[in-house]
Amino acid sequence: MSTRTYIDTKAYSVAFLADKLMYSVKEIIRGSGLDPVKLSQQWNTLEHGISRWLHTQDLMRVSVEIFHPRRNRLVGRWDMEIIYGYGGDGTMHADMNPIRQMIEREGQAPEECDYRILVVAKPTADEVHGWGDLNEYDIGQHKPRRLGYLLWAGDTAVDYSYWKKG
Repeated sequence: MSTRTYIDTKAYSVAFLADKLMYSVKEIIRGSGLDPVKLSQQWNTLEHGISRWLHTQDLMRVSVEIFHPRRNRLVGRWDMEIIYGYGGDGTMHADMNPIRQMIEREGQAPEECDYRILVVAKPTADEVHGWGDLNEYDIGQHKPRRLGYLLWAGDTAVDYSYWKKG
């Protein structure tokens, strides 16, 4: 008699990446001095859609846009760009310290600011119930400050950047 064991590493990688992406979003929002209540209300829907699109490799980017609602202008934006075929060694890694350090260096968002979370997928991706189209704020004179690959699992990595004016 023989026993076979199969481990679905893709499922583990997707679960790990989705969990850590959501944790990154939470760290950005809380660290920036923004109210996390809106995120907690959207958590399950966001996590479901992110997991689904990671599994099908349709997820391209998760962004947190920080904006001034009365002036209708972007203050800053965090991008988490998904890289498939990263060629990793199969390990799982998450380092949130560079996010905290960037927030500490740049400071919190002005008090009257709000945020929204954008999840960008390939045009051919399946729809996620409760999600719709949303136009991004114009990044105009904002410049990216790349933090690098802070998260990876299996053959997928996440490249983090923070966009700030000037």
